[in-house]
Amino acid sequence: DWSSDVCSSDLIAFVWFSTRFFGSLRTVFNRVFNVEKGHGLFIGKLYDIWYTVSATALVVAWIGSAAYFTIARTHGLAFLARLGAPEQVVMGPVLAFGTRLVTFFLLISIFFTLYKSLPYRRVRWQQALAGALTSGVLFEVARWAFTWVVHRFNPATLYTGALALDRLGPSFRIRTSCYAAAMPGADGALAGDLTIYGRGDFSMAARFNAGDYTKSLEPLVSALAAAGVKRITGDLVGDESFFRGPPFGSAWTWDDLNYYYGAEVSALTHEDNVVDLAFQPAAALGQPVTFTAKPATQFLQFINRTTTVTNGGKRSIELYRPLAQSTVYLHGSLPLGDRDLSDSITVPRPALWFLTQLRDALAKRGITVTGQLRTRDWLAAEAAPVDYGKQVEIAFTDSRPMSELVEKMMKPSQNLYAQLLLLQVGARTAKPGQTTEDAGLAEMQKFLAEAGVKRGSVLLEEGSGLSRGCLLMPEATVQLLRHMDKHPAAAAYRAALPIAGVDGTLKARFAGTSDRK
Repeated sequence: DWSSDVCSSDLIAFVWFSTRFFGSLRTVFNRVFNVEKGHGLFIGKLYDIWYTVSATALVVAWIGSAAYFTIARTHGLAFLARLGAPEQVVMGPVLAFGTRLVTFFLLISIFFTLYKSLPYRRVRWQQALAGALTSGVLFEVARWAFTWVVHRFNPATLYTGALALDRLGPSFRIRTSCYAAAMPGADGALAGDLTIYGRGDFSMAARFNAGDYTKSLEPLVSALAAAGVKRITGDLVGDESFFRGPPFGSAWTWDDLNYYYGAEVSALTHEDNVVDLAFQPAAALGQPVTFTAKPATQFLQFINRTTTVTNGGKRSIELYRPLAQSTVYLHGSLPLGDRDLSDSITVPRPALWFLTQLRDALAKRGITVTGQLRTRDWLAAEAAPVDYGKQVEIAFTDSRPMSELVEKMMKPSQNLYAQLLLLQVGARTAKPGQTTEDAGLAEMQKFLAEAGVKRGSVLLEEGSGLSRGCLLMPEATVQLLRHMDKHPAAAAYRAALPIAGVDGTLKARFAGTSDRK
């Protein structure tokens, strides 16, 4: 069996090179400690094999604990959160601290073994421990510094924007359909359910309407009113099954999901799937800080535990929403007379959030919903498929053109938009059983090959770059920009880039220099 021969050869090679490594390392230690005499060739080789086995076991344990910590914070999160599990089940603070501590202890054990055992002399355990602690701390600092430097250069949205313009075109628009069993009657009554079938349009947001939250759903409401709908006798259903896969990008971590840049992904998206909050101090000391939610909604429940403090006091408001829950806890304080403190909190179940806001917008136009609000995701669609070809599309809206969508995504580097655009591409090429994200990433690799980007220089796990596993080489980005400069959609792509000192992620950069435009 050739496979067993390969495994045997690999094992022999591993042992040989490992023993040579430890032999070389011992030579270094002997020079450091001025040791002239060794164990001899045979005994020394036995020692090297023992060190190889011990170090391998410790390294495997260290990698295993680190992998568990990473998986629990990322991939395990999407599955458990989808089941409604609280984040304590995924990775609570005690478990997170304990796992970090175990991982660091194993790292120290590796260095301690090296310092204590490798030199041909007796090394006091205090000396070995001091060396191990120093090496372990320096290793962790170096690892953190490397990660920080790498992730500071992470323009993943440049790639997703280029992919969307290339595969879909600057004039492409995303359609949102309203399906029913039949058109409304002469009295405006729509018999049965009304289904809003989303395909990932994220332009139903104040960002696309000069900051006016009241206009976000206006096109959809107007389309239904123009179709003659005055009363919906059944349920209002939100179908988000256009995308197949979890509501988070791969390897997104749980501690990002409260923030606007970690908002859940859905084919039915409204107001970036966040609620904006504007805070002001109360009129009297000791009273809770007041706040305004934009858009106004009852979808989230707020527990206000903030305090108004004296001038010069601490100015900080912290928001916490347990995973898969709609309760938001507010902590912190604002000094008297303070102004202009704002923040955003993500919403759970974006499709239900969309329906809740749509029902309120319909009510303001005199259109009532008699039934309940229901959502359908890709899992429900698999269990009970619906053939919308047998229903009537009574109304629809189209998104802004892709050129504008890409601009609104790339200039501020908006993660939700980037992930939705990757899924938009993937939805058109996905194979049966394949997630939309995987299909989008496969299309990304094809596009990068066409653009002349070197294979292996771009590692993407999702569309936004929020994943810690997103690694991009600068030369790959340079080649991408060169390709897009000659692309048929070059004008749209160039218009979407942030301008130094003017807008987007570069607004505060290059101020007062000749590079500012």
